[in-house]
Amino acid sequence: MKKVLLFVLMVAFCAGQAKAQNAKIAYANPMKILETYQKSKDFKDEMDKLQDTKAKEFKLEDKKNEIMDMQKQYDLLKEDEQKKMKEKIVKAVEGFREAQGKFEEAITKENEKRMKEVLTDVEKAINDYGRKQGYDMILDSAAVLYSSKTSADVTNEILDGLNSAYGGSHSSGAGSPKPSSSKK
Repeated sequence: MKKVLLFVLMVAFCAGQAKAQNAKIAYANPMKILETYQKSKDFKDEMDKLQDTKAKEFKLEDKKNEIMDMQKQYDLLKEDEQKKMKEKIVKAVEGFREAQGKFEEAITKENEKRMKEVLTDVEKAINDYGRKQGYDMILDSAAVLYSSKTSADVTNEILDGLNSAYGGSHSSGAGSPKPSSSKK
């Protein structure tokens, strides 16, 4: 609670300082930008495909089906055979868990790499937009408790610039796009 109060006080102080200096201030919603940035959407689709590919690579479905088949056979076996089957099931479950752990690690690593790239694009776009439009400060919209000007919300302008830069370089088959800001 103290951290939240401290954060609110810092934002209020910054806004008060900026007003006293007649600063040009805007705010943006970075979550909206992340959710609607086309590169984020493309990465999500790519991650879904990658999960399917990696699941096949680690043979997770095959291992799961093998365990289920052994469990079905278990009840049909005699007591001495059940003991051997139980050991096989335990080993198969351990193998499945190990493969699942490696699968999750690979997916997490790739997701973090891609999200870092998207976050870098968004941060750069916000900074570039602020600099080009002459803003002294662009705040996170979550920190804005009140604004008498809806024109101070520059989320859509930043998003348009990001998507334009990504769409232009993405459609031409270029590598990683460089975000730019939109012009008013």
